[in-house]
Parts: sequence; C-alpha cells; structure tokens
Amino acid sequence: MIALDISKRLRAEGGYLDLHINVRIEAGEWVTLYGPSGVGKTSTLRMLSGLMKPDEGSIIVSDTTWFDSLKKTNLKPELRNIGYVFQDFALFPNMTVRQNLEFARKKGGDRKKLTTVLEMIELGDLQDQKPA
Repeated sequence: MIALDISKRLRAEGGYLDLHINVRIEAGEWVTLYGPSGVGKTSTLRMLSGLMKPDEGSIIVSDTTWFDSLKKTNLKPELRNIGYVFQDFALFPNMTVRQNLEFARKKGGDRKKLTTVLEMIELGDLQDQKPA
C-alpha cells in the first residue's frame, strides 16, 4: 500500500503550480500518471522516490513512513525500495515501445495488463515502433 498526501509549490511556465496529491494505492494495483506536460507527473514520482522533498504532507509505504513534514521524517532515496526510470534517455533505442515496457515489467507479470496500459495511455498504435 502507498498513501500519498503531499503538497508542493512548483515553478511552472508562466508562474507557479500548486501540486496537491492525495491518493491511496493498494498492493498489486496498476497506476498510471497521465496528463499534459507540466502538471506534476514527474515531480510526483520524484517526491515518492525521495529525489524531491514535498513542502508538506506524508508518504507512507507498507506502514512505513517515508516522509512526514510534521514529524520531520524524510527517508533517504537509497533506503526507499523503489525503481525509477528517468524520462530522458531512458528507453532502449534498439527495442520497440512494447519491448521497452516488457523489459521493465516484473518477471511473470501479466502481458494482458501491458496491452491495457498501452491502450489507456494511447500508445497502442506506436507499440511496434522504436523510440526514435
């Protein structure tokens, strides 16, 4: 289980963006952050992984507090059991979009879910193309 209840003021194109996230993700659920550029998707992942500090709130993973602004808890990134693939230069250029996602998928993971995710994020038509 992941419980995010965080806020962060971000500098955005044309001013500031006040990002507020309050979500609970149960173990085994698939979640996709999807939206236009500049709405805070990457910042959310950076805060979850410990690469960016929220202004306030809490991050709790499997009953362990990773961040709590009131208790001044902020677990170091290397102590958070989380994988992070940066969006720039993160894809294998010799693999298709689908192959890149399959490589990142857990061993034994459901391939049908991958197809569902590809369609959900509107990459179904591009799944057989290489990133370039």
